[in-house]
Amino acid sequence: VERGSGETFEAVGAQLKLRDSCNDAVEDCLTLIGGAAYHPIDWSGDIGEGQCECDRCGRAPSGTYRIVVSSCNGAHQVRSGPFDL
Repeated sequence: VERGSGETFEAVGAQLKLRDSCNDAVEDCLTLIGGAAYHPIDWSGDIGEGQCECDRCGRAPSGTYRIVVSSCNGAHQVRSGPFDL
């Protein structure tokens, strides 16, 4: 998760993983099929483990954010469009 600051975005401490459920173990790397739709759990807006319940997490401040997904080898990134929280 990145937060906008003027014309740039900087990473915040939200730890998101591509996962189907909060009850399932998180895979280190997930294989996606080209052209297929995948809908992971939404970001809760919390800093920390921001998809599932987290007692030590806090709310992210208001602002403009985007989600960045990296390939397993780090060679590719896909960024969401900006959205306001």
